Amino acid sequence: MSRRAVTPSLEASQQSHIDDLVQRNRTHEQTIRKLKDELALEKNRAKTVVQDIQTKLHAEKREWREACDTLQSCHRIHQLRLHVELEKQRSGQLAEQDLLRKEKVAALQREFAITKFQIQESLLERQILELEDKVAELEQLRDEERRASRARILELAAHVEMQEKRLKASEETRANLELTGRAKWAAQDECRNPNFLRVFHRQTRAYDLTARRGTLQTC
Repeated sequence: MSRRAVTPSLEASQQSHIDDLVQRNRTHEQTIRKLKDELALEKNRAKTVVQDIQTKLHAEKREWREACDTLQSCHRIHQLRLHVELEKQRSGQLAEQDLLRKEKVAALQREFAITKFQIQESLLERQILELEDKVAELEQLRDEERRASRARILELAAHVEMQEKRLKASEETRANLELTGRAKWAAQDECRNPNFLRVFHRQTRAYDLTARRGTLQTC
């Protein structure tokens, strides 16, 4: 009964309120839909921006990585160049040291050769002096032997001369004895001993041999 009692104005007011609520609800739904669309659009835009930023970041990272790699490569190249320069300097130092070593070895070899030559020269000089001393001694001995030989020759010559004189004297004596014996033989009687002449000749020959032996023993 109360419902029947509701007035048309109230119903109109309620209907108006309902319509207003429906309109507001639609408006809110449109707003929500619009906001959702805008949110989706913003999400897409944000996603695109994020992707762009990530792409740029990756590109920048890649560029930085490439730049770092290039810088490291340049640094390595510089280090390698420095290493090459150091190796060249070390090689030059080693070459200089090797040259100095060769010069020292050559100098030592020259000194050794000079020392060896000096030693050989000293030995040769000593040998020459010894040989000269020996030659002088031999010459002195030769002179002494020559003088002794000359003295001996003179002595032998004098002795030979004396023996020749003795031999000549003995021959003269023998000749005189023969003459004397022959004279005595001729003067004696025919009955004389026939062996006297042979004995006389034997004695004369024995005297001659004795004189010659004495001469040879003296020589």
